Amino acid sequence: ESLTVSSPTWTASPTYTASPTYTASPTWTASPTWTASPIYTASPTYTASPTYTGLPTWTVSTTMTVLPTPTSLSSSTTEGKTQDLVAVISGGAEVIRGLKENITLDGSLSYDPEAAHGDQSGMNFTWHYGEITRNYSSMQGRKRDFFIAVNESAFQYNRRASGVRVYLNTEAISHIRLSVRSECQGLQCFKIFSYEWILYQQYEGNASTAWQRKHNLELITSTPLNASNIVINGGSLAAGNKYRLALNITTTDGLWAMSAYDISIALPPTRGKCSITPSSGISLESHFHLSCINWTSDSTPLSYQFQYRLENGMYNVLYHGVNNSIVALGIPPGNNAENYTISLNVVVTDNVGISASPVNLTVQVKPSESLRPDEISSLLMANDSLFHEVISKGDLGKAAQLANSVLQIVRLETKMNFQDKIKVIDFIIKNIASVKVNNTADLLQSSSVIGSALHVLEKVSPESLLKDVADLSLVTRSAENLVWCLQMVLKISAEMASIDSTVSFQEQGEKSVNTALKVLRKVADALLALRVPDENMISISTGHLNMTLGRHSLSKLAGLQIKGGSGSFILPPWPVTGRNTTSFVDTQMLSMSFNPYTWDSTRERVDSEVLFLDLKDNKSELLEVSSLPDD
Repeated sequence: ESLTVSSPTWTASPTYTASPTYTASPTWTASPTWTASPIYTASPTYTASPTYTGLPTWTVSTTMTVLPTPTSLSSSTTEGKTQDLVAVISGGAEVIRGLKENITLDGSLSYDPEAAHGDQSGMNFTWHYGEITRNYSSMQGRKRDFFIAVNESAFQYNRRASGVRVYLNTEAISHIRLSVRSECQGLQCFKIFSYEWILYQQYEGNASTAWQRKHNLELITSTPLNASNIVINGGSLAAGNKYRLALNITTTDGLWAMSAYDISIALPPTRGKCSITPSSGISLESHFHLSCINWTSDSTPLSYQFQYRLENGMYNVLYHGVNNSIVALGIPPGNNAENYTISLNVVVTDNVGISASPVNLTVQVKPSESLRPDEISSLLMANDSLFHEVISKGDLGKAAQLANSVLQIVRLETKMNFQDKIKVIDFIIKNIASVKVNNTADLLQSSSVIGSALHVLEKVSPESLLKDVADLSLVTRSAENLVWCLQMVLKISAEMASIDSTVSFQEQGEKSVNTALKVLRKVADALLALRVPDENMISISTGHLNMTLGRHSLSKLAGLQIKGGSGSFILPPWPVTGRNTTSFVDTQMLSMSFNPYTWDSTRERVDSEVLFLDLKDNKSELLEVSSLPDD
């Protein structure tokens, strides 16, 4: 998402006419509309102590007068033309209201192109000031559910460089990270030498408002303060407060400019409560009523997400939508060691994506004692079963509830034979994977069921493993679930590929391994799509598997060390170059405690847990790295 704000154009057009006796009065005029008031004459410098309200942009200009002495007199009239005078103003470009700062402007570098260098004789300086009025009311930043981004050019160039200053009212969400990207447009952009991010917080006094600099900015960001982009960690900005984020930029020519905008941190929904009744029940027999009441917000309608955590650590969503009350049948039984307690949480979110802190609930859910092993299969596979009905309707939420409950019962069932368990698992994975995934909540439900199914047994049938899980959309909230599932797929598939029974069985195992690795790379691409260069690297650990992901500026690659689990990789201490052109490089490293290429005898020569390290460009395509020495 981007917002482009054009800066006002300054036009320099000094002219004068020469005659034997004449006065030249070139004027440098700034537009758009402003009101000029003369201050004083004959000084190349001017110090202003502005007292004002609001957030105006001040423009200062000079009027220079040249009074030459004629060298001869004549009765005729002659018109002479000279080059334009050049007015140069340097000095401060901003002042922070409430800090009583002065602005010093210097016009001593102004010159006459036809005079000797440094000769300002005959030049007088008259200073004027005025306020530029512009309407920014129609310019707004767009909101996303994971961050708010405002792209603003730090420089706009029109013959000469001039700083751009923009103030925008942007509403951000306190618990979600704020990502801001700077962009530069113009021929001089390659001369940018340094970046500096500064954050101010607004404090209201009895008679005035002041902005105080936050000196701990580096502690609440995941990017360096001298980077071209900045990411402020979620939860770092207090709800209800106002902040000003400024970016100062310096070029190799010594030019300076800044851009800033104001941020109002919105308040989440408040004053409500949530509950579940009854407080205990039987899985697949008891109906549990979950409800939330009295939640208020300025941005409605509100949405509600009810979810619980499975015993294997995965999350499953019971419901996500605008209904504040639901009835759930398929809550799986809890762990016997924890008195069958299931932990649930409810997240209430307003219309712009601001969520209140999760409301934690608990309920006791015991396994059914009346459900026989033969009834488990019919509960799922009968044409008139509830599971078949919700699958036919595409209701992934209810299907996932039933599937997770059944899989938990199957895992604990000791009287059910091995073949029947495999049959149930195959049926569940095929049906859940056949339902179209429409949103993040659906993906979380689908991936939790697949993970639960693989968690039941150490080995599952090839039919389950050959399902192309790459059909599922990959998003951040489901990444850990998917990686956990794919770790299980890799381990089981590697065992399948090592069996000498039949060639076809080995081929199925090899195909499953390669498919799982392909999907792992897609998981990495999806996660990195939400990152900016030089943000902290992502690490996902699921027991035997570790993924370490990062997005880096080209200048940061030299000597970069990437760690994951017991594996690590260090890039060469010189710039890594490739044939591809890219604005950044993504690094994706996968390390595992076992080598899944069980069918390949060369694996015995590999003494590292790093399975692969991919370097990708800004199109998620592999970089062709060159100029690496043999060692």
